[in-house]
Amino acid sequence: MPEAFLRPAFASWSPRDTVLNVVYLIAVISYLLLGLSRRSCRVIIAAMRCLVKVSLLFYDHRLLDSIAKDPRTILHHFNLDPDLTPYTCCPKCFALYDSSCPPERCTSQDTPRAAVCDAKLWRVRRIR
Repeated sequence: MPEAFLRPAFASWSPRDTVLNVVYLIAVISYLLLGLSRRSCRVIIAAMRCLVKVSLLFYDHRLLDSIAKDPRTILHHFNLDPDLTPYTCCPKCFALYDSSCPPERCTSQDTPRAAVCDAKLWRVRRIR
């Protein structure tokens, strides 16, 4: 079943697109699923570019120029760049606050007559 689902998407790729998308797919999988850093992904992309370079004919080197060098470009190519909304979360009751102006302490109540959670939302952490 997965092959039947993917076949139409791959059928329209030209050989040039296939090479480019395989390089991109390896980079995206490494970054998003395997958790590699952007720096590690750039190394993988550079290695893939070298592999493509030695396997191309002289007149096909334009393909090499079209391979992105950074995983962020590839994420944008596949429209995988997430639109994130940051929130501050209470560590005690898990109430969410807009990160632009959260209170110092949690003001959440389970019910209108219940006590306020009053947990600290921030803590100072010193990094050496």
